[in-house]
Amino acid sequence: VFDRINVQTAFVGAAGFTFETGLSDATEEEAQIKRSMVEVAHEVVAIIDHTKWGHSAFATFCRTEELTGVISDRSAPEPMITAPEARGIEISLVPSATDPAVVGVHIRRSRVDRDPEDRPTLTSSLLG
Repeated sequence: VFDRINVQTAFVGAAGFTFETGLSDATEEEAQIKRSMVEVAHEVVAIIDHTKWGHSAFATFCRTEELTGVISDRSAPEPMITAPEARGIEISLVPSATDPAVVGVHIRRSRVDRDPEDRPTLTSSLLG
């Protein structure tokens, strides 16, 4: 399927990220889908919070050298932030909901995700 679509930028989440293994996920099924997306994308941007840095999950789907960017929260470990930048990977740090920079910012609840039984689940988004 992915060989028939044009993907400029793939934004992918991951269960883990290390320089040695790249982006990884908890199941081979999820990794296979993301691997297919990465293969056809012109740019790959990882979306990972600070708890994913330095951890490897079960199945790798994107090598570090395939990444063009990483979006993470401000709690990402400093040494791990500077290393990708030295490799030409753009790092964007954003505040998390517990970051002092967003204390007092209204958090809106929205019904955009669905659980396996196709019922809406609550997600949060920051409004500024």
